[in-house]
Amino acid sequence: MCGAASLRPGVLTALGVTHVINCTAELPDTPVPAGASLLRVPLLDADSAAENGDLDAALVASCDAIEDAAQSGGRALVHCIAGISRSAALVLGYLVAVHRIPLATAFALLRGIRPVARPRAAFFRVLIEWERRHLGCTSVTMIDIPGWACQIPDVYAKEYHNTLRFEARYKR
Repeated sequence: MCGAASLRPGVLTALGVTHVINCTAELPDTPVPAGASLLRVPLLDADSAAENGDLDAALVASCDAIEDAAQSGGRALVHCIAGISRSAALVLGYLVAVHRIPLATAFALLRGIRPVARPRAAFFRVLIEWERRHLGCTSVTMIDIPGWACQIPDVYAKEYHNTLRFEARYKR
């Protein structure tokens, strides 16, 4: 999983990447090494992508492509523009559906590898339902943010509270 700035055919070849999943709607097709496959899953990094079913369709398509890479002995690379939200959501979906890892655990694993991974809250709502469909239960819940008209996944709660403490300490 990465952002678009890292994508160069020589780097992909050196990493042994055989399958590239471009989950951007804004970027042109990714230049891939000879013999590598490219799947274009155009997603906007917007709540509308979750609300209109685009993310759900992208999860299905990307899981198939990532698993195809794994089954053929290859390596898949999923990318969006910054490697933070869209690509992270697709990788989380794969870990839940194919490896049957609870979403909260998958998120902790992903964050251990890519600390900037942070799918938007609307994507987490879709991922929670995805987890329910694939595992029959959920490990992440959405929590209300007091004073704001929004919710965040509970896996973001510690960061949220740290931000509040930081703001309180340095507020002038």
